[in-house]
Amino acid sequence: MNRNGALLLVMGIAVWGLNWKQGSSGSQAAAAANGLFGANAWVSRGPTTLSGVVTAMLLDPDDPNRYVAGTPVGIWTTSDGGVSWTSVASTETINVDCLARDPVHRDILYAGSGLTGIYKSADRGRTWTQISTATTARGYSIAVSADGSTLLAESAVYMQRSTDGGTTWQRVALGGVHGAQIRSHPSDSSRAIAVFPILTADLDDTGFVTAKFTTDGGITWQPSSGLDTNLAGLTLEYFRGNPSIVFAFGTIEGATDEKLWRSDDGGATFQPAGVPQTGGNGMRIVSLFVAPNDPGVLVAGGILMRRTMNGGRTFDVPQTYDAIGIPHADVHGMAADPHYDGVTNKRVFVWGDGGVFRTDDILAANVQWHALSGGFSNTQSYSFHFAPDGRLIYGMQDTGVAVMDVQTAITRHPADGDAVAVDFDSTSASQYFVIDFPSVGQIIRVIADGTNYVFADTTAGQTPRTGTFIIDPNEPTRMFAGSATILRLDGMLPSSAPHPQSSLTIRTYPAGSSMSAIAVQPGNSNVVWVARVDNALTGTQAVSLERTTNALSAPPDWKTVANVPASTGIITKIVVDPNDSNIVYVLGLHGLRVTRDGGTTWTDSTKSAPAAWLKSGLYDFVRHPSQRGWWYVGGQNGLYGTADAGATWQSAPELPGHLFARHLEFEPGTKTLWAGIWSRGLWSLDVADGNARRRTVRH
Repeated sequence: MNRNGALLLVMGIAVWGLNWKQGSSGSQAAAAANGLFGANAWVSRGPTTLSGVVTAMLLDPDDPNRYVAGTPVGIWTTSDGGVSWTSVASTETINVDCLARDPVHRDILYAGSGLTGIYKSADRGRTWTQISTATTARGYSIAVSADGSTLLAESAVYMQRSTDGGTTWQRVALGGVHGAQIRSHPSDSSRAIAVFPILTADLDDTGFVTAKFTTDGGITWQPSSGLDTNLAGLTLEYFRGNPSIVFAFGTIEGATDEKLWRSDDGGATFQPAGVPQTGGNGMRIVSLFVAPNDPGVLVAGGILMRRTMNGGRTFDVPQTYDAIGIPHADVHGMAADPHYDGVTNKRVFVWGDGGVFRTDDILAANVQWHALSGGFSNTQSYSFHFAPDGRLIYGMQDTGVAVMDVQTAITRHPADGDAVAVDFDSTSASQYFVIDFPSVGQIIRVIADGTNYVFADTTAGQTPRTGTFIIDPNEPTRMFAGSATILRLDGMLPSSAPHPQSSLTIRTYPAGSSMSAIAVQPGNSNVVWVARVDNALTGTQAVSLERTTNALSAPPDWKTVANVPASTGIITKIVVDPNDSNIVYVLGLHGLRVTRDGGTTWTDSTKSAPAAWLKSGLYDFVRHPSQRGWWYVGGQNGLYGTADAGATWQSAPELPGHLFARHLEFEPGTKTLWAGIWSRGLWSLDVADGNARRRTVRH
C-alpha cells in the first residue's frame, strides 16, 4: 500500500488508501456544538407496551406490587404491579445478570454483572452503589445465606465469598460459568447448591456443567452425583417446604433430550425424575419453578415451558411457542409470589427474552398469562423504517415486529421473532416484509391477517451468514434482495398475488460467499452497489464492493469497484448521496470510507474517531437531510456524529449509558433523528439549532 496517500489501481480495481483527507473545520466544527445533536431533548419513543429481555427479577415480600427487574442495560422498578416501570438512571451502564435480596435485611439488594462487578442497594432498588469492580468480584449469580451473613458470587472464573456485605471477597473455588446459578438453603446458612463447569485435569473448561454443594457456608464445595456429564445448561432449586429436596433441570448440547432430576439429600445425589422436552437443545440459561408447598408441581423453562403436576412423570404445556400475549420463548427465570400457598394464592411470575409475565393460577388447566410491560421501553432494536402515512415498522430481537403510529405512539404487535430487517409493503398499508433470524437469506411477506410466506429465497440452498433486501427507492413495486444470490423482484402486487410478477437472479456467488449490504442509486435504478463477503466461515474473510450500471438488464454486468481492507471489516451499510451520485458512503464494522468520484479513490473518514468505538462494531450511517457534511454513525459503543465530513467526531450527549445504536433514520420531511438502541427501544432527537438547555426525556 502506498503510504503517501495515493490510491493504487490494480486491474481496474480501486485499493483503499491509508491516507486521511482532512475535511474543513472552523465554522463547521463550531456548528457541531450548536446543531449536530441540536439543543433539544432526546425523547424515548417506546414502544411502551412491549418489553425486551429481562435477565433477573425480585419480588418484594412486604409489598405485593413492588418488583425489581434486571436487563442488559440497567435496573427497572415498578410499584404498581407492573402496570408501569421506571428505569433507575444510575444503573444504565450495568449489564445485569442477576439480582438477590438479603432475607433478613430486606431493604438490601444485590445486582451482579459478569462484566463490571457487583452492586448494592440499601433502599429496595431505588439507588445503587458499586461494591466490587470486575477485577475484585463479578456476579453471574449471587446468593445470600439464610441469616444474611454470607454472600456467594460466581463469576466466569471463580466462586467468591464475602462475610462483610461485599466489602471484601475471598476466592473459595475455581470455576464459574455464564448462566451459573447459586441457591442458598432457605433455613440453613451453612448450606448452598451451585452450578459449576466441568474442568479437565489441566483446568480447561470442557463446555459442560455439573452441580456442587457446600455444608460450610461456601468455603468448600463437593460434587453432586447422579447427573449426566454432558449437560450444556443446568438449573437447581430447593423445595422450600422441605429443603432436603432439591430439583435439577438440564439440557444437552445438540440434542432435544432434557432431564429433570430429584435429590432427597440436599443436592448430594440425584435421581432421574422426568423428561420435560422444553426444546432447550443445549441452552445454557434454563430455569425451574418448584411450588413452595408441593414438590409435585414444577415448571421447567428452556425455549418453551413444560409443567408437571406429579413430580415429573408427565408434562403438559402452560404456554404456546411465540404466541402473542404469553411468555416469550427463552425463559430466564420463574418465581412464586412470596405469599403463594397453592390455594388462595397461586400466582407465578416468568421473565426472559420477551419481558415479564404473570399468571394468577399456575395450577389451572388452561393457564392465562398477563404481560407486565407497561413503560418498559427496553426492546432490543434491529431496524425500523417509516411509511409516508406516518407509521413506523420496527424490527426487534425476540419481540419481533411492531407497527407504531408516530404521532399517537399507538403500537400494534403482529408477531414475535428475531426481525433483523423489516420494511413496509408498498402495495398495501397492512402488509410488510421481514427477515427473521437465522434465515437471513429469506424475505417473508406478511399480509393483514397474519398469513406469511416466503416472498424471496436468496440462499441457493446454502446457509449464508449475511443477507438483506431493499425496496427500490425509484420504483416501489420492485425489490432487490440478496445473500448467496441476488434477486431482482419486479411487479410486486397486493396480497391477492403472493409472488412478484417476475423474479430474476442477477448475481450468484460461490459457496461461502454472500452479500452483506446493498444500495440503489436515487433516480437511477440501473446503478446498484453491493458489498460481498468471501470465506465468511473460514477465518480468511475477504470483503469487496461491487457495482452494476445496468441492473435492469437480464442479466446485468458487475464490476468489482474496490477491495476492502481487513481493518474495515464486513460492510454493514452503503449509501449513495441523494444530491451527488459520485459520493458513496460505505460503512464497515470498523470504519467509514467515502468516495467522491464514483469509487476511484476512497477516504478513511473515521481515522480520527475513538479507537474503542471503531473496534466495538459500527452498524448504521445516515446523512443529515440538508447539511451534507453532517453524518451520524451508530455502533455497539454508542452514537457519534461529525459536522465536518469526518475531520472530527463527537459522541451523542445524554443517550442512556451503555448503549448500542443499532439503526438510525431521519423521520421523512423533518430534521428529527431516530435511533434504535439495543435494550432501550426507540429514541428521537430534533437536531435543528436551538438555545434550550439540553436534557433527556424518559418515560
